[in-house]
Amino acid sequence: MDISEKEDAYAEFDHMVNMSPAELGKWLETSESPQVGMKHEGEDEAVGHRSGRRIVAIKRTKNRS
Repeated sequence: MDISEKEDAYAEFDHMVNMSPAELGKWLETSESPQVGMKHEGEDEAVGHRSGRRIVAIKRTKNRS
């Protein structure tokens, strides 16, 4: 993937994620957030909750190269 493609992918990601890292992080700390969405058998955390934590980490990353 060249630099232009990476920049396009990050721009689309930023457009699609409509919450700031702080807003999403605050919601992820609520008691209901781990319960929302699909769960794999034997796991307490929903797949979307895990993805939310990853999204926060990506959004907080300064160097995306």
